[in-house]
Amino acid sequence: MDKSDTLSWVKLTTGEDDIVLITEEAKIISFTEEQVRPTGRSSMGVRGIKLLSDDRVISADVTASNAQIIVIAENGLGKKTDLSEVRNQNRGGQGVRIATLSAKTGRLVYAGVIPTDTKDNIIITSEKGQVVKIPIKTVPKRTRNAQGVILMRFSSRKDDKVASATCISSDEADE
Repeated sequence: MDKSDTLSWVKLTTGEDDIVLITEEAKIISFTEEQVRPTGRSSMGVRGIKLLSDDRVISADVTASNAQIIVIAENGLGKKTDLSEVRNQNRGGQGVRIATLSAKTGRLVYAGVIPTDTKDNIIITSEKGQVVKIPIKTVPKRTRNAQGVILMRFSSRKDDKVASATCISSDEADE
């Protein structure tokens, strides 16, 4: 790793899972775990997705089949899409589009893999401190090419944007 790099998280795999990477420019790539060869400690690893110069990975997950992707853009639009709509590719490609971005949507801020039968909630926070909690089951399912629907309306609409989002289980939400 470079001196400016930090290790933020680690995901445990079974050896037979798929790896899913999603970028803020709404690109997604899914590939088999077998394509990630073991490397030594001094290695920087292998390329997962080829990024454009102004793009960055916002989500990386390990998944089996029967899952959905939830995405939320900076202007409050979001949706769920079945992972089955994303075909597996070879690692290191540019991926495919998971959402259509425009001035109306802005760039993606949050993306995650969720089970299709989840009872979890999602908490969305804006840059100005506005917070909304919604059940994930109420987020509509749309195709990969759709922009999504409004999940968060801003009280100070002019200059507020989604800052972050996180999924919480129903058990955590009740405590």
